[in-house]
Amino acid sequence: MASLKLEQNFIDILAELNAFNIEGRYPDSNIIPVSQNEAIDYLKRAEEVYIWLMKQL
Repeated sequence: MASLKLEQNFIDILAELNAFNIEGRYPDSNIIPVSQNEAIDYLKRAEEVYIWLMKQL
């Protein structure tokens, strides 16, 4: 709807992060918890997308 052209790597990051949204809505799902290092990596990658999105405003 926003007509933004997302780079493929941003699409991939958002697709991976979507699994955590599902877990939040459905806590009985069988998603394996991530390690602290993996969580930090996800956070850094999500921040990259966030910064890009904010620049689009």
